[in-house]
Amino acid sequence: MALAVQKGQNHVVVRTFQKAEDVQMELLKAILAAMANPTALYGAAMISGPEDKSPTFLEILFMLTLGFGIWISRLCRH
Repeated sequence: MALAVQKGQNHVVVRTFQKAEDVQMELLKAILAAMANPTALYGAAMISGPEDKSPTFLEILFMLTLGFGIWISRLCRH
């Protein structure tokens, strides 16, 4: 994250990934394709602004809504 800030990337952007055919990252494609019960994954990255074409990947998260709250876990981290 410090490297992203040094590069002027100070905006965090979060994307939702739901289907394997909608993503380009091979690891993420494999994870989504292997899910028995599909759930959304969330990818966090840092950018310098809307025109930034080289985001710095932070991590992929997933959320589970339980009867008493929400559980968030990291799937992988840069």
